[in-house]
Amino acid sequence: MGRKRKKISCFAGISVCNVGHCNESVIKAAKKQMDSFVHISNLYYGQSQVKLGEEFVKRTFKKGRVFLSNSGAEANECAIKLARKWGFLNPSKIGSRYKVTCFNNSFHGRTLATISAIGQKKFHEYLKPLQEKFVFAEISNIDSVKNL
Repeated sequence: MGRKRKKISCFAGISVCNVGHCNESVIKAAKKQMDSFVHISNLYYGQSQVKLGEEFVKRTFKKGRVFLSNSGAEANECAIKLARKWGFLNPSKIGSRYKVTCFNNSFHGRTLATISAIGQKKFHEYLKPLQEKFVFAEISNIDSVKNL
């Protein structure tokens, strides 16, 4: 017989919790968490949220803030708002910068703004008028981005 192969389970709820199947360290941490709170909204203070934010900043930006959201669509809504606010506060020679560049064939969520940012017309059907000023480039085509 051939050598044994080690397999990694990557089954997840649409990659929101991609930690594999029965990961021992995740099970241990989840059981410990359940002794405190099973779930707590980010509307309320939670020590684990603070620890996560501190660790994230330490490993990435070295200073800054972290926004914890409840969904990818909510995270994308926040990114859209931050980009537009930055564009308003930092105008170019031609005025405020408010367009958001997205890519064709992309998916960003199911809220009205994130649907407007999706580069797939099938998601736009029946929901018009969409949010304005989302422009679309071709994936892997830097010139299409520069042209926008």
